[in-house]
Amino acid sequence: HTATPTQLSLDPGTGEPISSCPGPGTPYSRAFGLHAASPDCDVVLTHSTAGRPGEQARATWAITWTVSWRGFDGTAPVAGTLPPMTSRATTELAVAEAQSVTTG
Repeated sequence: HTATPTQLSLDPGTGEPISSCPGPGTPYSRAFGLHAASPDCDVVLTHSTAGRPGEQARATWAITWTVSWRGFDGTAPVAGTLPPMTSRATTELAVAEAQSVTTG
């Protein structure tokens, strides 16, 4: 079996649209710095979770996979591709809001 991640998506649970990026995204590294944007799949949330139960939203990440297989039917090699599969993970997410005043 070979599973290849083909899409990463985030439903922030704040009512904002689902964001998606091709491929698996980039694994986090401390070398990037605390607030560095992802080099290939950055999501900016524009709504705070203030006023929601627990001041949080339930965010859902999903990865869509293409899965291929190879085997032997007793007389010859066989192979195929399964329908796309999706794995999901959820977490409670607090989104803070920073306000600023611009002059001039």
